[in-house]
Amino acid sequence: MSNIINKLSSELTVVIVAFNSNDLLIECLNNVKKYKVLIVDNGKNKNLGFPKGINYAAEFIKTNYFIVLNADTLISEESINNLLKTCKKYENCGASSPITKLAKDGYDLFPENGKGIERTTVNKQISNKLHNLKPDGEICVEVAKLGLMINLKHFLRIKKFNENYFMFWEEVDLCKKFRKNNLSVIVNPLATLIHNEKKSSNNDLTTFIIKNFHLELSPLIYFETKKNAGFLYSRLLKYLFRSFSYFCILNLKKSLNSLIKFTAVFYYIVKN
Repeated sequence: MSNIINKLSSELTVVIVAFNSNDLLIECLNNVKKYKVLIVDNGKNKNLGFPKGINYAAEFIKTNYFIVLNADTLISEESINNLLKTCKKYENCGASSPITKLAKDGYDLFPENGKGIERTTVNKQISNKLHNLKPDGEICVEVAKLGLMINLKHFLRIKKFNENYFMFWEEVDLCKKFRKNNLSVIVNPLATLIHNEKKSSNNDLTTFIIKNFHLELSPLIYFETKKNAGFLYSRLLKYLFRSFSYFCILNLKKSLNSLIKFTAVFYYIVKN
């Protein structure tokens, strides 16, 4: 068994993106210490963001496959090896993905939801039926967001992550690029991942601003929203009003959050 693990570990690289998350990073590293590891530390270096950080790390990958992890994710060696086997089994597999424990949304078969993007009635019905239902075998999905095991050759072919994103939605965009190039994204239910989302980084002001800014901005980029779209200007007024209202009742956190969202929409409209 050890010989098999050693052979598999020589075929892949673990890439971890971290931001002010030392304790979580150590825990994550303990699970992947038998593999080649590249760490993109956005806390100590210039904060490249997630997509640009992975693209930068890809320049140093010498193996045929690599798995992308956040510092707040935990995955076992067995799960990693099962993902690698899936990638190797199917030539057109752009990426394989684990089941995220406590996932509640049909394993991302219908990912494009939120920020005013409503699912159809059929989408909702299917998602509800898949709620926490573990598949019996490997399944192709539209997108997977965590623990992607990526075929480096296919990754380079589709020109890597889109660096217009800083964080959020970049995995959705990557999987869409795979599908457009007749490559599959495959979930392997024999692989599982734990996401400690609430512990992902220090709860400081900088992190709060960065996350909320890009939560608002990234879907606008993904859907290529027209800058003259009326709802963008409605949002500007809504967020400005909310920011002022929350400030008046001394709810400073919600006031700041609304102001951040206003800034993100305004930035999207005026940027080149």
